[in-house]
Amino acid sequence: MCGITGIVGDGAGSHVNSIQKILAAMDHRGPDGNGIYNSSRNDCIMAGNRLAILDISKRASQPMHSEDGRFTFVYNGECYNFLELRNSLEKEGVVFLSSGDTEVVFKWLVLKGKDGLKDINGMFSLALWDDKKKTLLLARDHLGQKPLYWLRFDNFFLFASEVRALLASGLIERKADRSSIQSFLAYGTIAWPNTIIENIRQLPPGAFFIVTGDMNFKESIYRPVNENRSAPESGELRSIFLETVKRHLISDVPVALFLSGGIDSSSLTAAVNILDMNESVTNVSLTYPDDPEFSEHKYSGMVSDMTGCKYMEFPVSGNEFGKLVPKALDALDQPSMDGVNVWLISHAAGQSGFKVALSGLGGDELFGGYPTFYDIHWFMKWRNLLQPLKSIKPLFLRHNPRYHRVEKFFDLLENQRDILKLYLIRREVLSLELRKSVYSVNMHDSTTLLSDDTLSFLKRLTEGHTVLNAIRLLELYFYMSQVLLKDADIMGMAHSIEIRAPFLDSAFLERALRVDIPLRSNPLKSAWTGEIGDWLPKEIVRRKKQGFQLPLAGYLKGELYHLVEENLYYLFENYSCFNRREIVTLWQRFLINPKKRGWNRIWALFVLGYYLRKHNLR
Repeated sequence: MCGITGIVGDGAGSHVNSIQKILAAMDHRGPDGNGIYNSSRNDCIMAGNRLAILDISKRASQPMHSEDGRFTFVYNGECYNFLELRNSLEKEGVVFLSSGDTEVVFKWLVLKGKDGLKDINGMFSLALWDDKKKTLLLARDHLGQKPLYWLRFDNFFLFASEVRALLASGLIERKADRSSIQSFLAYGTIAWPNTIIENIRQLPPGAFFIVTGDMNFKESIYRPVNENRSAPESGELRSIFLETVKRHLISDVPVALFLSGGIDSSSLTAAVNILDMNESVTNVSLTYPDDPEFSEHKYSGMVSDMTGCKYMEFPVSGNEFGKLVPKALDALDQPSMDGVNVWLISHAAGQSGFKVALSGLGGDELFGGYPTFYDIHWFMKWRNLLQPLKSIKPLFLRHNPRYHRVEKFFDLLENQRDILKLYLIRREVLSLELRKSVYSVNMHDSTTLLSDDTLSFLKRLTEGHTVLNAIRLLELYFYMSQVLLKDADIMGMAHSIEIRAPFLDSAFLERALRVDIPLRSNPLKSAWTGEIGDWLPKEIVRRKKQGFQLPLAGYLKGELYHLVEENLYYLFENYSCFNRREIVTLWQRFLINPKKRGWNRIWALFVLGYYLRKHNLR
């Protein structure tokens, strides 16, 4: 796992100091070493920081070069089928100098070219320079677990693993993209291909492009969504999951497992036990002694005891949370509603010396673990009966001003037949009406906030699927890809920790997508617990979903009160596009009745203000 960067174009070598600044800004992504390559004709610089996990010797350092010097490679990621790819290459006479995955992926792409991308089962962003053809191949994994950002300026093409690192280069104007602020207010994240910074773009998941000497390139998808809908055989998903977890445990450094006590992380712990690999894994959990209703130590402890895995608990008091939140927000690469929970548990694991951690991320998306699935299904089922309620919208809003659930309900009524629109509204943080009041620019509805390419991709996802299966794909490729994976990467790497998600393994994902989500899921995620339920205590299988949550509503009124208010006021005191009266009113109403008003809208505005201030964006 690494942080990668590079620049191509005639005279690229003149920007070596900027590349060194980018590397320094990403030191947390790879504290175990770094390297810089400058091409003989001064038209390409490639560099990377290294987090040594597989083959921790210098033989696996980056950038890597082919024996003839033609190809140079930088790579941020983990390839889980590297042993199979290596075996295939060795049969063709390829010789290896290292034992890790980086050299395997490098030599696989040198031999296969861009067509070899689809064979890589892993998470990655990568760059391959061909010094003979003067071309640069950039690619990203199929779900976007590893980030890759780029921009063109003058006659150069620049890329890196983080937006903040590109800003540190000194080559880019610190100007916020106004449409991206709209995207953040709507979804709590910034949808690809845009970023918070004007002119910086992110490569979409499952995509690649080849940059030529004249700076031309065309984005292409190398891994389309799998359309094989034949159900897996009985027991097949179970056995594939065990194989998947075994692949994800391959490491030359200690491995942690983020255990919440929910079904997904408990499934991972159970699989580790069945594989008889308990000694190589330590379960790590957070507890909240000041807010015991948010702690899941009863269940995480139960699973650890049952499986015999090593177990570590890290208590987070309200006072400590107040001290740690600024550090977590400082780690954000872009504004995000999520991620502080991942920062906290990664902080705990990092302090204990771990470099790798397994996560249950992806289980909820694959097997219907969110309320989103059933909310939209039942809304579409009863939409005709709900239509008369549209006539009383003014009355409802008059008596419930800025009540988010009421505003969202009526937005849903206006878009009742379009699954994508319903889904995007259901996932909104600030409703369209509230966004118009808070942020004084030309406001767009949910779908027009997305680029044409993104919108077209999401629409294709839903075609020919049942409502529940369509929502599953949207959760995977929108919410998870745009929010959870982005935050898992940046918050894990803030502590030099590689977070692996076995549920997103290509082989497992393809089989799991063939399993229909049942209309009634009792117990929760029954399609999954029906496969592995006998691995877990009944209390785990039958318990109500809690999620990896933080007691934020209380903290916003307590430990974080002054920090939140300071950054809310920063928005309208420094940017004329933010409405002072609306933001102050929203804040005051939250303080009076946090349960009715909800914490998420205040948190979103707070995080945005904090980020804009931290990075001095105009």
